[in-house]
Amino acid sequence: QPLPDVCDCSWVPPFFLSTLARIVADSMASEAAVNPALIVTHSAPTNIATIKYWGKRDSKLNLPINSSVSVTLNQDDLRATTTVVASKAFPADRLWLNNVEEPVTNPRVQAVLREIRARAGDKLAEDGSVLVAKADWPQYHFHIVSENNFPT
Repeated sequence: QPLPDVCDCSWVPPFFLSTLARIVADSMASEAAVNPALIVTHSAPTNIATIKYWGKRDSKLNLPINSSVSVTLNQDDLRATTTVVASKAFPADRLWLNNVEEPVTNPRVQAVLREIRARAGDKLAEDGSVLVAKADWPQYHFHIVSENNFPT
């Protein structure tokens, strides 16, 4: 099953593509296929802390006690790549990290999923029509595939 043309995936590791292809194939078997406009892929560079902070002075605002120093590496060398697929046809949220399915019951994961739904606005098609209205995002589930090309 070929993937929808959502990005230049020539540099993406094969197991990442196979996991993503499995998600799309599973959704095709359900009553509603995944809309390629509801698939987003993004990569981010690796950031390595060289001097770490030693705690938080404000947990609610996530403020550190002291400063830290970090280095952000070039994405040509080390990166994380994440694809999020949204569909009403998915029965539940699911998450794969480095080709291993992980539980989404972790409170931090649940908080992120809540925030995604709460902050999502209208998703517009190229012609300006509304594909998903802001009010409809709570009806959608997400399948998230993330891969790091460095040890984690």
